[in-house]
Amino acid sequence: MLMVSEIAEAMEGERKDLMDDKIPTRKMAEVELVDTLIRIFDYAGGFGYDLQGAFEEKMLFNATRKDHSHEARKQDGGKKF
Repeated sequence: MLMVSEIAEAMEGERKDLMDDKIPTRKMAEVELVDTLIRIFDYAGGFGYDLQGAFEEKMLFNATRKDHSHEARKQDGGKKF
């Protein structure tokens, strides 16, 4: 849930177009997304997960999915994001 709270804070910063209060040269959304990554990496490290390996395998798999193609994303009901 700590990861979720960081994402919620990023969305709030994006919605209000805020700068970060601790690193004022950065957008709040950007810093909160980094906080999310830190929490994800900490969690994964605690359980011994291989995120690099899983990421590479997932990217290869996604490259084969028709619903992830640029053409499919442009269609009505396509995954735009």
